[in-house]
Amino acid sequence: MKTTEELKTTTGLLGHLADVMLKLEQRKITVDDAKAHASLVKQSNNLLRFELDTLKYNDKIKQEVNK
Repeated sequence: MKTTEELKTTTGLLGHLADVMLKLEQRKITVDDAKAHASLVKQSNNLLRFELDTLKYNDKIKQEVNK
């Protein structure tokens, strides 16, 4: 299982999905479990993208103010 810190990056989320796919292939989890994990990763990725967009916007505002 991945730690919370490992899941705070896109790379960590992709690694988690790879682990889930491996478990699915080994029949350690069900397809429904894999779908649930994929849905959570998608939501997490949306949050990461939102945070990135927020930082970009804040940086752009700071650049405009400092002109």
